[in-house]
Amino acid sequence: MTTRRRRAIVATSLVLVCALAVNAAAFWTASGTGGGAATASSLGSPAPVSVAASNGHAHVTWSAVPAPSGAPSDVTYIVERQLGTAAFGNASNTCAGTLSNTTVACDDYPSASGDYVYRVTARFRTWASTATSSTVTVTADTTAPTSTISFPSAGAFYNATGYTAGCTAGTDEVCGSAADSGSPSSGVNKVQVAIQRSSDSLYWNGSTWVAGISWNDASGTTSWSYAFAVGNLTNGAAYTVSSRATDNAVNVQTTPDTKSFTFDSTAPSVTLTSVNGSARTFPYLTNVNVTSVGGACTTGDGAVSVTLGVNPTTPATATCSSGTWTLTLTTALSTDGAYSFAASQTDAAGNVGSSGTKTVTIDKTPPTVTITSVNATTRTFPYTTNINVTSMGGACTTSDGVVSVTLGGSPTTPATATCSSSAWTLTLTTALSTEGTYTFVASQTDAAGNVGSSASSSVTIDKTLPSVTLTSVNGSARTFPYLTNVNVTSVGGACTTGDGAVSVTLGVNPTTPATATCSAGAWTLTFTTALSADGAYSFGASQTDAAGNVGSSGSKSVTIDKTSPTASSIDTASAGATAGRPDNPDTISFTYSEPMKASTILSGWDGSPQTVTARITDDDAATSGNDSFSVDGVSLGKVNMGSTGWATAGITWANSSMVLSSDRRTVTVTIGATCVSSSSNCGSKLNTITASRTFTWIPVSTPTDDAGNTTNTATDPTSTKEQF
Repeated sequence: MTTRRRRAIVATSLVLVCALAVNAAAFWTASGTGGGAATASSLGSPAPVSVAASNGHAHVTWSAVPAPSGAPSDVTYIVERQLGTAAFGNASNTCAGTLSNTTVACDDYPSASGDYVYRVTARFRTWASTATSSTVTVTADTTAPTSTISFPSAGAFYNATGYTAGCTAGTDEVCGSAADSGSPSSGVNKVQVAIQRSSDSLYWNGSTWVAGISWNDASGTTSWSYAFAVGNLTNGAAYTVSSRATDNAVNVQTTPDTKSFTFDSTAPSVTLTSVNGSARTFPYLTNVNVTSVGGACTTGDGAVSVTLGVNPTTPATATCSSGTWTLTLTTALSTDGAYSFAASQTDAAGNVGSSGTKTVTIDKTPPTVTITSVNATTRTFPYTTNINVTSMGGACTTSDGVVSVTLGGSPTTPATATCSSSAWTLTLTTALSTEGTYTFVASQTDAAGNVGSSASSSVTIDKTLPSVTLTSVNGSARTFPYLTNVNVTSVGGACTTGDGAVSVTLGVNPTTPATATCSAGAWTLTFTTALSADGAYSFGASQTDAAGNVGSSGSKSVTIDKTSPTASSIDTASAGATAGRPDNPDTISFTYSEPMKASTILSGWDGSPQTVTARITDDDAATSGNDSFSVDGVSLGKVNMGSTGWATAGITWANSSMVLSSDRRTVTVTIGATCVSSSSNCGSKLNTITASRTFTWIPVSTPTDDAGNTTNTATDPTSTKEQF
């Protein structure tokens, strides 16, 4: 009972699908064999199917069929056509084959005219759903399309440049157009190109040359091109390019268009070898008018074009006959000057052969030659120099031969110099080094025999330096380095009369004024502003004669010092037997702020060890009642010893010594061994003071520094605790 019921339901469903052409049989999510439950769904119909006929084809459209719920989207379509009562068969063109689930339209190009019905079948796995169109009349396109080659041109010759510029500039290709002009017209589907090399009859297959014709698909349809690199072409070889078109109805052009061309990358051979009918070597110099030029050429490669400078000659071309050409100028060239000729010949492929530039110089004028330089530097004559003369030079006329040079009427060694780029230089085998005057003359003879000569040019060698010194400051002779405590208003010295002004520098810069006149062998320069600030000044004087010799005084140092020296410090050192009591060999040192002249501290003293008498004055009123230390007859002043207890009476040490330090700033007094008291035994009059006392130096003005500045009498500003 259950089985019969199931069969009835299935049969009813099949009848319904066939009648409505809408739903296909259910697909099954279960698989396998045997009994069990299954889940069914439906596959929709691609109806309605519509067809529109035009231009030899049918445009078929249908409705998209979604995949059953829960299933992948892998629905596909098959389009078929039926002519009259014939069986359905596969459609063509974009309707051919199995179409994807996203395709809902296609174009079919039947090969025969008639009434067609189109059927679209949707498929999903093992299930199908079908819909058909109404009848449509399609008039088939049975006329073959045509193609035409626009490049290359028939019988043309091309070189690489011409070939690359044939279609799209800079692109190696052949190109043309195509049309499907029948009625109806299905349109051009593709164009194919075949290229045959004549030398071996091989065809290009897209990557190499092969036997047998090979058709290669071009890019584009009604306007097409096929990339064919110039590197595939062989110089001197001929090629035949054929094109054929195929329309969408698969009609193929029966008679391809054909164009043959020759690839030629060899330039014609052309030369320019003769002037006035005679063979010449270039550059060519003549002193006669130029009436014609000529040379060799390549027969069959056209006329020879001739230029003079950058412009065509008159006439501009000459016939190439039997491998030669001659061009007779309408007007002969007669004016002096250099003329640049060039001949060229251009073949059918656009290759240009050139003779290169050939120079013809007409020279009817004597050469121009001058002497303008000595030792490679331009000079004015007569010329005086302080160095050896190694070379002479000047201007000349290029291409007019060598320059001949004489010295005092006789040829130099070497005797000639080359004239190059309108200039000449003669380097003497032996340089002229002896002081004296030398006379040179240069001449030049051109190829036509014209002689040009320079003026006589005189060169004098003078190597003696001017003698210049700097010996005086402020009008008085000085020894340098010189130290002064007054303003510097002028400097001066000796010089060489007739050798120009004396230049003076201060440091590295010119003084103001910068020069002084040399008169009667002497010079003086008075400064615009006197030098007054303390400091060291470095002067230099120089004198330069006409030959460039420079005499120099050398650097002379002048130091201005207006600052008085000061008492810098007083220091004691205990070296005796009893600490705290002045005795031999204790020392006391007087230090100044700068080097001092020893002779102003003690007349006639040079700073070496000197025997002196050291003295302690008891209760000295000059030191506020404190004991004082001094040296008899020596201009050191006194030292306030800061106490009255050093001695109970006046004390002297007659055999003390005094010495000036190497930097001449410090005078050190060493107490002698023998002490004398003014009243009784020296030893009983000296006391021992264990605590340090403040010593204060009270200088006198008599001592001077090297500049003559006297000592500032202010007391030592750095008095310290001292102890013997």
